Amino acid sequence: MIISKEEQERIVDKLNDEKASFRFLQTKKKDLDTLLYSLEIEEVNTKEARSFLQVIAEETLKNLEFHLSTLPTSALFAIDPSSPKQIAEITTKRNQVECCFYFDEEGNLDKPIDSAGGGLLGIAGFGNRIMMWSLNPNSPVLTLDEPFKDLSSDKHKNASELLQKLTKEIGLQIIMVSHQEEIHAQADKIFKVTKKGKESIVTVV
Repeated sequence: MIISKEEQERIVDKLNDEKASFRFLQTKKKDLDTLLYSLEIEEVNTKEARSFLQVIAEETLKNLEFHLSTLPTSALFAIDPSSPKQIAEITTKRNQVECCFYFDEEGNLDKPIDSAGGGLLGIAGFGNRIMMWSLNPNSPVLTLDEPFKDLSSDKHKNASELLQKLTKEIGLQIIMVSHQEEIHAQADKIFKVTKKGKESIVTVV
């Protein structure tokens, strides 16, 4: 079979085009292999980073859980040594952090709202306020509105002593509204507010 010179040139040109395409595909494959390798490394790093962050998050939540339990329990015991412990239970559901509080009395967990009288809920609430302040103590002042209004009268003296101890030992200034004289009896200053018609009259006691 005799091939003309023109046909030979056409075949050579096509061969050269195929070679050029092959070299282009080789280069493209090399680039894609490099990209794939980078993505695999990035995926490994991402998984490692995610695992590391998960560990840090879990440790942080455990520390926070301890913090959320300890201070309110200290407040409960300071006012009433027979009080149950407050337990904070932190869980993560669907990437959302949830915190539930319980009273732990000899292993029996009850929700604070279901606690039997005596002002336990108010004491725990006060302890929680102190705990929240301690997490970000950028202000030395804490305002409270009748935190012990349901506290039984036999525990008023202990509550007053706890308030005084907090102000002296951690330098926290507490501004509190209260109708219970024994609780605020040891305050540095007492302002009495009385109503006269539509006016409120403030006097220093």
